[in-house]
Amino acid sequence: MDKEGGSVSKPPLLTGPENYDYWKSKMEAFIKSIDSRTWKAVLRGWEPPMVLDKDGNKTDVKKPNDEWTKDEDDLALGNFKALYAIFNGVDANMFRLVKRCITAKHAWEILRKAHEGTSKVKLSKLQMLKTNFENLRMKEEETIHDFQMNVLDFANSFDALGKPISDEELVGKILRSLPKRFDMKVTAIEEAHDLSSLNLDELIGSLQTYEIGLNRRNEKKDKNLAFASKSAADDLQIESEGEESLAESMAMLGRQFNKLMKKVDQRHKPNGRLNNNKQSSFQKKTNEDERGVKCHECEGFGHIRPECPTFLKRQKKSLVVSWSDTDSEEEESAKFVNALTGVCVSDSESCDEEVTYEELAATYKDLHTRSIEVCKALEKQKKINGKLQAEKNDLLINIDNLNAKVEDQSSQIQQLEMEKSNLLCKVAEQNEEVTKLNADLDQVTKVAKMMTKGTDAFEEMLQRQNYGKPKPIGFEHERVKQQMKFNNATIHTPISSTFVSGGLSQHLMGHSMPRFYNWTCHHCGRKGHIRPFCYRLHGYPRRIHQEFYTPVFPNVTTRQEWREKKKITGLIAHTSLRASSRETWYFDSGCSRHMTGVEHYLEDLKSYATSFVTFGDGAKGEIKGVGKLANHGLPKLDNVLLVKGLKANLISISQLCDQGMKVNFTKAECLVTNEQGELLMKGVRSRDNCYLWIPEEEDVPTCLISKEDEVKLWHQKLGHLHLKGMKKAIAKEAIRGLPKLKIEEGSICGECQIGKQTKMSHPKLQHLTTTRVLELLHIDLMGPMQVESLGGKRYAFVMVDDFSRFTWIEFLKDKSESFDAFKELCLQLQREKNSAIVRIRSDHGKEFENASFLEFCISEGIKHEFSAPITPQQNGVVERKNRTIQESARVMLHAKHLPYQFWAEAMHTACYIHNRVTLRTGTSTTLYELWKGRKPTVKHFHVFGSKCYILSDREHRRKMDPKSEEGLFLGYSTNSRAYRVYNQRTKVIVESINVVIDDLTSAKTSDTEDDVATTLPTSEEAVAEKESDSDDESTIPTPRPVSKVPSIRIQKNHPKDLIIGNPNQGIATRRTNEVVTNSCFVSKVEPKNVKEALTDEFWIEAMQDELTQFRRSDVWDLVPRPNGVNVIGTKWVFKNKSDENGVVTRNKARLVAQGYTQVEGLDFDETFAPVARLESIRLLLGIACIFKFKLYQMDVKSAFLNGYLHEEVYVEQPKGFVDPANPDHVYKLKKALYGLKQAPRAWYERLTNFLISQGYRKGGHDKTLFVKEQEEKLMIAQIYVDDIVFGGMSEKMVQHFVQQMQSEFEMSLVGELTYFLGLQVKQMEDTIFVSQSKYAKNMIKKFGMDTAAHKRTPAATHLKLTKDENGIDVDQSLYRSMIGSLLYLTASRPDITFAVGVCARYQAKPKMSHLVQVKRILKYIKGTSDYGILYSQTKNSTLIGYCDADWAGSADDRKSTSGGCFFLGDNLISWFSKKQNCVSLSTAEAEYIAAGSSCSQLMWMKQMLKEYNVDQDVMTLYCDNLSAINISKNPVQHSRTKHIDIRHHFIRDLVEENCVELKHIGTSEQLADIFTKALDANQFEFLRGKLGICLHEEA
Repeated sequence: MDKEGGSVSKPPLLTGPENYDYWKSKMEAFIKSIDSRTWKAVLRGWEPPMVLDKDGNKTDVKKPNDEWTKDEDDLALGNFKALYAIFNGVDANMFRLVKRCITAKHAWEILRKAHEGTSKVKLSKLQMLKTNFENLRMKEEETIHDFQMNVLDFANSFDALGKPISDEELVGKILRSLPKRFDMKVTAIEEAHDLSSLNLDELIGSLQTYEIGLNRRNEKKDKNLAFASKSAADDLQIESEGEESLAESMAMLGRQFNKLMKKVDQRHKPNGRLNNNKQSSFQKKTNEDERGVKCHECEGFGHIRPECPTFLKRQKKSLVVSWSDTDSEEEESAKFVNALTGVCVSDSESCDEEVTYEELAATYKDLHTRSIEVCKALEKQKKINGKLQAEKNDLLINIDNLNAKVEDQSSQIQQLEMEKSNLLCKVAEQNEEVTKLNADLDQVTKVAKMMTKGTDAFEEMLQRQNYGKPKPIGFEHERVKQQMKFNNATIHTPISSTFVSGGLSQHLMGHSMPRFYNWTCHHCGRKGHIRPFCYRLHGYPRRIHQEFYTPVFPNVTTRQEWREKKKITGLIAHTSLRASSRETWYFDSGCSRHMTGVEHYLEDLKSYATSFVTFGDGAKGEIKGVGKLANHGLPKLDNVLLVKGLKANLISISQLCDQGMKVNFTKAECLVTNEQGELLMKGVRSRDNCYLWIPEEEDVPTCLISKEDEVKLWHQKLGHLHLKGMKKAIAKEAIRGLPKLKIEEGSICGECQIGKQTKMSHPKLQHLTTTRVLELLHIDLMGPMQVESLGGKRYAFVMVDDFSRFTWIEFLKDKSESFDAFKELCLQLQREKNSAIVRIRSDHGKEFENASFLEFCISEGIKHEFSAPITPQQNGVVERKNRTIQESARVMLHAKHLPYQFWAEAMHTACYIHNRVTLRTGTSTTLYELWKGRKPTVKHFHVFGSKCYILSDREHRRKMDPKSEEGLFLGYSTNSRAYRVYNQRTKVIVESINVVIDDLTSAKTSDTEDDVATTLPTSEEAVAEKESDSDDESTIPTPRPVSKVPSIRIQKNHPKDLIIGNPNQGIATRRTNEVVTNSCFVSKVEPKNVKEALTDEFWIEAMQDELTQFRRSDVWDLVPRPNGVNVIGTKWVFKNKSDENGVVTRNKARLVAQGYTQVEGLDFDETFAPVARLESIRLLLGIACIFKFKLYQMDVKSAFLNGYLHEEVYVEQPKGFVDPANPDHVYKLKKALYGLKQAPRAWYERLTNFLISQGYRKGGHDKTLFVKEQEEKLMIAQIYVDDIVFGGMSEKMVQHFVQQMQSEFEMSLVGELTYFLGLQVKQMEDTIFVSQSKYAKNMIKKFGMDTAAHKRTPAATHLKLTKDENGIDVDQSLYRSMIGSLLYLTASRPDITFAVGVCARYQAKPKMSHLVQVKRILKYIKGTSDYGILYSQTKNSTLIGYCDADWAGSADDRKSTSGGCFFLGDNLISWFSKKQNCVSLSTAEAEYIAAGSSCSQLMWMKQMLKEYNVDQDVMTLYCDNLSAINISKNPVQHSRTKHIDIRHHFIRDLVEENCVELKHIGTSEQLADIFTKALDANQFEFLRGKLGICLHEEA
């Protein structure tokens, strides 16, 4: 691979995936080296030239080569050169992939996809590569160069996958992956260099330098410590080789030492000579010279080198002897000895002292002895190690065996557990079977008991029956036990033989065999008996005949017979108490098929296979055919047999069950239903215990017949109490004042069905679990309600005493008030009963399971019990009480057609009533009596919602004024003897005893009121009717005339005095009245999920509109689900759109994508999209005042659906609208969808490209501003996502812009600017008023400050907020919610900017002092909620600003507060109030820093005005500090300014360049003073007016 492409003119060769990365880089460089056209052909591609038509458009016909132009020839040549290079740069296998390609780009893309793969493959490779890269470490034997190559291989791989790695990441990776020997160098590099700027080559060079030095030091150390290193290596080798290697090494060392000792001994022997071939460093030939031997170390005579003091001194220092690679074995042995010698030299030994041969020999012998001892010790140690190793191996084997046993035991345990579970399942099945059998046994026992019932006369008739006659019907074989009297003269047959065929095979006293009849049992199929006497069906008789017969008849023979019947001859003729009718149909459980004897009942009569049926008495009837019953007054039955001679009509129970029906017998009736529970047939029980079918026409429901009106009235008075409860209360005389009414259950109350109807009832606990009151309290919270009550409440707190079931209910605005309500009730109840609460029980709601409840319960000694999660049945007492109260309240509201705002009053009244009329289960005592100890009275009860007349005793009346006012009765007072009534004139609820309530009139006149309500009111009356159900005529004292039946005649002309409204106004349609329009065609309730939305027709229509918009915009395509891709989920979002008055105008259903599941790089890349600032919007309002044009707004319908996607994105089908034919398909998006991360940017790019194509230019400093200039007139458009504010100097340009946008996009709103981002904009002839009055009022109401007193200023002048470490903590979520709401309000209310900014500093840990200050701001807003900013038309377009600072205004850190405001002409555009980042040392410094911040804002506004062609000359900035002004003019740094941050000094350049001019202004005229400190009321209101903040009326 490396040899390929060595030539400059030869392309590199691609052989496979292993060299593709290198080939791609080389081939790219090679193609670029040919010429630029060649590489452009690869990038852009090439298409053959086509023939042009007469209009200059391309056709599908290719142009001949000889007609190509020069440019076309050049492009084709570049393509063919690149294609030729690619063809020559691949081998034969790769050439197959690109052989058919005619363009270089196509061939290049095929090779890229074949080796790089798809985006999914790239992602997988990238994840694997990242994992391997993180696990990369430099090995010990690896060099820096090798490791660098490995790292660069990974870097190249990342580049090939499109995710290059920066040098900073490579440097960090190399430093993290080096071995320990480089730790010192890594530490030095990290301390000496900035790793973010360190170059990779510099790092590698530094590491290589360190590596070279490290290797050099190691080599030198190896030479100086050769023996030590070798010994260490040998030790490791000996330990690895085992005991034999150690023994051999020690033996060899001993042989070498002995050999050396011999040579040393031969040195002094005569004629001794050393071997010349094995010469060591301390051996030499003997010299016959008189001077003796010569030392080779110091070249002296008389001693040899080992005895030389100089040599010994050197040995003492190094302790190691070095030698060359050419030394012989003898020399190596000597070196070992020399090394040992060096070790044994004493430190106290003098270097100049000569060592004699005897001393050396003694030393050597000592060393030899010690060496032998060491070897023995080593051998001994090795043996011990061997034993320990063997023990270790044995223990490991034992451990393995134990582990195997544990695994076996575990498997056995698992097997036993499985067997146990199987056995438990079988036991459960057996128990079920036993239960079923017991039920069957009980049923059979009941049947047997029913069959054995009879009279003494019937028994006597059976006993007197003559022998040889047919057997009587219904005989029970167990009756043989009864004592009977026989005629001794005629006894010849036993009783058991007469009635039971073959029942007893043996008789006790020699009875003869019974006589058999040719009867056949229809149950078991055997002969000799019939079905009623079958043993297999009813069981065998008890074998106690011996005890029965023997004592009574000791002298009677065994053959007996029946006596002749005399007095009861007629009893066997009929078993029914009435004569059977041919029209009567009986339900018969013993009949195998439906049967009748009347032929004209049947139609479609056909022959039947069986020729006869057998009756119960053994007789047979002929089957003449089978058919179905006609429908005239007969049961709906098929396959009915026509039996000759049958006197009764029988319905077979078994045949009904075979047809899948269910038959249920009760005490009074028989019901036949299908599997869905629908009633098909019904029968009633007659006096002779037979069930007779009755036709549907006879099933007439019972009704209230006795005093129906009075019962219904009391039913309503008692809160629609169920009739059974009323009946029980009357019977027990538990309530005083309740008359004795005759109540028949079964009547249906329509209101009760609306409010109480349920699917099924639940069983109640039948025994008491508590013994006294307050032993257990059940608590729960209902809500939030969709409609606020008249008092602004949304939740209902319910508490129930378990013993008495007495109930208390409190209404709350928020869940957080639950603890306060509970605490007040607990303390009140404990004092009332003088008894402590033992336990409370609730669910796991956070309103109950919190620190406040825990602390209170601990302090009061109350045990707090919780129901199991998702198990409301354990808190069923209060849950059922909630349901009872809700149902009663719902019934009372619907019965009187009251608005939902009265739900709290209805619940309160329902709770009041049920406490007094409900009887405690298992007792005859009301809940009130159990709690209070006395019976309640209901004499003062009235119908909820009835019309009442309230005495006007609270207002001053004139003589002729009416004495009472109409109202609605809403219940009873809990703390006084009075009624709660709603005054329809004043729209308030009052408590009064002077009330006259009309319970009957409201029910009788309901129809007439409906007729009156159908008349069209005026707009003012419609609003009034929305608040109350009464009209304006209710306040007139004259009685209302009784409404007559409307006439069917239609008059063409009416007198003018009878015409409602202005007749010249024309016809009023729905669109002319927004209240009617929005109320009739929108839903005011936002569903929580798709399931709820699909039940509302208006929300279904909204969802259909959204999907229709998708189809019109061609957003997606339904495709099969691809494998291995990320499919994003979808979700429906429901929102009610309202106008500035809060009226719901539209239901908006938005289908959004769950963008949180997107994967970066796969589903999206860039997501940023600019959004307009509110300052830009206010600046546009100021420009509109200068140029005097009107602003408009438009809302692009489903704006994000217009943005094109560049990635492949798949989403799931929307819930509720899944394609039934392709439920597993997904949608492939063509355009952006709400919720996608790239959706805002895609829409912004689409809109930007469109506007630029229409001649608009994008703002240089505000990318959301688009301006078009035509004939010196401007057309301006400001973008905020899908909301567009626009205006122009020419009406024609405005209309043209609207037409352009509507032709490209679908608009949902186009009109004058009135409501934008929460800002209410009112454009008048010469002014524009901007406010947030609706938002401010809702905020005041939300935080419960609507009844608070008004404050003139948002902050007190004497108050300085601090952290208040010792203050009382408050709820952080509430405090932050208040701050967030106030911060949004500052968009149009600069007068509260400073106060809100100071309070916002303490959101991390708010205290009570901070909350008090926030509430003061809300009190100020309450009185000024309608205030806003007024923009007036002016020709002045000069930018001016005011800046100020409050030195050391923060009491916590003594930092100053900067403030400023900026005007365009006379109109306020921008303002700020901010705490400075540093502590200022003087007032001048604080003012100077504030001036610098203000200059930044002025420069931004100046640049923005250039976009509108409004130029500024010198901008004026007013400051009330001369020192700060002088500092800005003095460019010299001195001691008072040199510490100021350099970024604040740019104001000097602006002053020097004459861009900004600082002027002095008096403190009283400084408008920015309102943004830095709290002011007194007079000065605050003066500056507020100067800023342009006022009421609309004042404007």
